[in-house]
Amino acid sequence: MSSTHSFLISILTYVNPISPTLALSYPMMVSIGSASRSYCFMAVMLLSPLSHFPAVFASTSANDPPSSHDVSTHRRAIIGGTIAPRGKFPYVASLVSASGAHQCGGSLIANDIVLSAAHCYSAFRKVELGRYNIDDEDEEFESYFVREKVRHPLFDLMLIKLDGVSSLPSIRLNDDAGAPNVDGASLVVVGWGDVDPSAYVQQLADELREVEVKYVPN
Repeated sequence: MSSTHSFLISILTYVNPISPTLALSYPMMVSIGSASRSYCFMAVMLLSPLSHFPAVFASTSANDPPSSHDVSTHRRAIIGGTIAPRGKFPYVASLVSASGAHQCGGSLIANDIVLSAAHCYSAFRKVELGRYNIDDEDEEFESYFVREKVRHPLFDLMLIKLDGVSSLPSIRLNDDAGAPNVDGASLVVVGWGDVDPSAYVQQLADELREVEVKYVPN
């Protein structure tokens, strides 16, 4: 096993498979946003501070492994909220297809590691960092191919090893397993998902958006 692969596995096993911590009853999966009922946020084990909460989800059903999911079965959404100020969330990643279309979101957790959802495993070819308006062809951003990607065996989590080193700041990993633990505590979700789930055709946000959600105990 390569040292890179060992490193990725060591990060993945840092996630506690027994007690995922946050459940959010959003009806659809997003680029970086909401989750289906079979997913929960992993804020306690990985993410801090709460005001910079990237959307990453873990499967809570042993009978519903991550490999059974596919990005095509999830409707990406970021419902409500507002356009995020440029530069507020520098660690947010856009996972794009061969054609350059945004497929999923992720969070830069080290200068060459992105954390995302395992069901996005086959949906993307490159990772873009520093994006704000994904429809702006003249926007400056960093683009990387994937050196390696590893899925968690139990949760809908995936680590992506980039083929280069990003100059952008990564999100600070949380080392306090006791937080958050207050019902109704505010969390912030960001992404480029569908802004109107009632519309027949998806209306994806072009500019990065943020929305406040409430902590719900698992």
